[in-house]
Amino acid sequence: MFELSEYTNYFLTMDFKEFIEFFFASILTLAIIAAIFFNYKLGKHKRLLHAIYLLFFSVFLN
Repeated sequence: MFELSEYTNYFLTMDFKEFIEFFFASILTLAIIAAIFFNYKLGKHKRLLHAIYLLFFSVFLN
């Protein structure tokens, strides 16, 4: 018999609030990675970096 792993079972049984929390946590992780990447690639464009950081902290603080 095929058994699901605990990780897959967690995703199948999570409710809507847990899904939203997981969704925003993954977006925050991608925002951090993008901010670090753009910090190296777009060193001249400080306003874009500040916009990314403000977006990250506004979502994080809410």
